[in-house]
Amino acid sequence: MKTRISYTLLGAAALLLTQCTEPESVQLNPSQESLAARDAVTGSANGEADKLESLDDLYKITARKAESFNLYGEQGRRIQTQQGTMLDIPPMAFLNAQGQPVGGPITVQITDFYRDGDMALSGVNTQTGGGMLVSGGSFQLQAFAGGQPLQDNPANQVRAVMPMQTQANGQEAQMQLFRGGADQLDPCARPYWTWERGQGQLGVNPGSYQMPDVIPGWSNCDVLYNLANQGTPTQFEACVIGACGAVDIFFFPDAITSVVRLTQQGPNNSPTDVCRMTYTNSVPVGMTGTLLAISVNANNELEFGSLPISVLGNDLFNIPVAPGTVADLQTLVNSL
Repeated sequence: MKTRISYTLLGAAALLLTQCTEPESVQLNPSQESLAARDAVTGSANGEADKLESLDDLYKITARKAESFNLYGEQGRRIQTQQGTMLDIPPMAFLNAQGQPVGGPITVQITDFYRDGDMALSGVNTQTGGGMLVSGGSFQLQAFAGGQPLQDNPANQVRAVMPMQTQANGQEAQMQLFRGGADQLDPCARPYWTWERGQGQLGVNPGSYQMPDVIPGWSNCDVLYNLANQGTPTQFEACVIGACGAVDIFFFPDAITSVVRLTQQGPNNSPTDVCRMTYTNSVPVGMTGTLLAISVNANNELEFGSLPISVLGNDLFNIPVAPGTVADLQTLVNSL
């Protein structure tokens, strides 16, 4: 057994003993020992920590907020968010629960994402079927009349234009429409997002993507990360030592806009350590990026930490965490 990378764990450790299994032996790539000198960031420098009941409470604070727009159903409206997402809403674009077109006052809410930090702090990840998605941006559309949610009218489709402002690594022309939501649970019963290929074609013009058929819910402009010629496909494991339960682990690749949530239980998972794996053969050898771990410890303190990594194959990374404030977590994530 090779030496495992070790980092000093600052602050109180959570010793929750639910929904974790005994570890199995894993061979650590010995080249990873050279990473011990790389900079890790943990918690708040002044030792302060915010109290939270759960990670869900954290995301209620840090999640990107929706923008609201008012219109009359019989008139329609063109709207544009602060980040540049534009929706063309034709007259009578929405139906009520009885399937009838809705006129009169309607409130439309849009929450859009172009930065991986905004996605992670909203609990959103970009994966499908075990594969890593390169994001061209995503948004949630909601429409209400009289406080009741509305559905789309197939006869009068909403269209969207999304500006190109993410790192797509030359895969812009291959972008496709995906739809999804937080409909899966990890081994500690934490929900995570999955995306499925949506119906309808995505148009690609210089500087923008066009969605001709937008429905209420989540729409994502994505392309499956092309592993060809990027390096030998592999996987890695990431652990938070001394924590079990409310832990989310994300991976931010350097070269693309993508948020990979590690959701598979790792072989080194134990009653005192949370370990998560990427999907098998989902990342290439040589990929660099940053791991981010966020947890709430046994004292209901927010803990977090980040670790820059280089993938060498079948790696085992320990992410140091320490207590901190929500504001300092937001500063850290926005710097990744």
